[in-house]
Amino acid sequence: MSKKTPEQRRHENRERHQANVAANPNEIQIRLPRLWPRVASVQAWLARRSRAVRVLLAVVVATVLTGAIALLLYGVLFQLPPAQLVLGPINGQNILTVTVTALALGGLAIYWVSWRLLVGFDLGAEPLTPGRAAARWVLLGLAVFLITVVAATLALLNALGPV
Repeated sequence: MSKKTPEQRRHENRERHQANVAANPNEIQIRLPRLWPRVASVQAWLARRSRAVRVLLAVVVATVLTGAIALLLYGVLFQLPPAQLVLGPINGQNILTVTVTALALGGLAIYWVSWRLLVGFDLGAEPLTPGRAAARWVLLGLAVFLITVVAATLALLNALGPV
């Protein structure tokens, strides 16, 4: 069995592509940004991790997402005047309790999604392999974390800036 050089593989791929284009001349070719290799590399990285590491990663992603939602929600609530904090039986005195309860339930739901994507519910001897959705979920958690850090830093600089 002979191994092909990268140049030979590129040449074969080019010929195969030209044959496909010649067979379907009316088909529109759309070139999208190449994000899939990054998602695939994160997916491969997740697949090499143990179940315990993926459980910890699920906790971290759920905490980051819930924390970002909490910061947004409390940022909005603290900007409102006390008269606007009345919503039926919820008033300014118990709005924080209701908000914390809702965030705890939402955090549990986000953790359930994290567990489902990163670990799975199969308790067999061989753990499930995380797929593209797990890689996207981790990348979403990373993006939300970075955006939250930048927003918090900007808010801190604004608060400490000249009056």
